[in-house]
Amino acid sequence: MMSERNKGIGTNNNTQLDLGSSAFQTSDLGGTAEQTPQAMYAACKALNPKTATLVNEDPQGARWFVGYATDSRYNHVMPPNGYNCSIGDNTGREAAYTASSRHPGVVNVLFCDGTVKAIKSSISNTTWWALGTRNGGEVVSADAY
Repeated sequence: MMSERNKGIGTNNNTQLDLGSSAFQTSDLGGTAEQTPQAMYAACKALNPKTATLVNEDPQGARWFVGYATDSRYNHVMPPNGYNCSIGDNTGREAAYTASSRHPGVVNVLFCDGTVKAIKSSISNTTWWALGTRNGGEVVSADAY
């Protein structure tokens, strides 16, 4: 249902990598790029965080009160505590915003049943994606995370 998400500290604390124009489009519907989580994940993982261009945006959470995706939301594309990736905008349409925390190796996630669980940053992609769906039919064992 929801997760922790760090607010960046300082103006140069940007962890959002720029994927460039439209490197990972999987189809084109009326001029709007549509991609799968797997395609976004692969494109983001292909970037080298030490050499990739950062999106020219405020640090994550800087303007949380505005409600932009980069400032206030996350999705289940990239594993917890990883880098954010987008195509240079803050609308959230073409981006992977990670759940994040300052807890070493975990992020706290609130589930729809009211429980809060510490999810390991090393969680498998398949399990993380399954936890992020509401109607995918996946069965996830509690020892998988």
